[in-house]
Amino acid sequence: MKKYLLAAGVLCALGTDAALAHITLETQEAAVGSTYKAVLRVPHGCEGKATTAVRVQIPEGVIAVKPMPKPGWTLQVKKGKYEKSYQLYGDTLTSGV
Repeated sequence: MKKYLLAAGVLCALGTDAALAHITLETQEAAVGSTYKAVLRVPHGCEGKATTAVRVQIPEGVIAVKPMPKPGWTLQVKKGKYEKSYQLYGDTLTSGV
């Protein structure tokens, strides 16, 4: 079965300074058409500073996203319309995370 690499745009925002974080996915591949649990590993901040925010951009075609932050973290979720509709368990989805 074909595999693909899930590419998530991740940005570490540090106060007014923004830097690329050293964030990796725990599992980097998933079978096409299967479910996938993306676990982001954030080992440390950038340039010795603490990581204060993580932004994840979900690519088109990844549907039914359910963010699960660590206890004590604040979560903001932006939803929007998909470019096309998707079927999930008999329902038609036209928007999501």
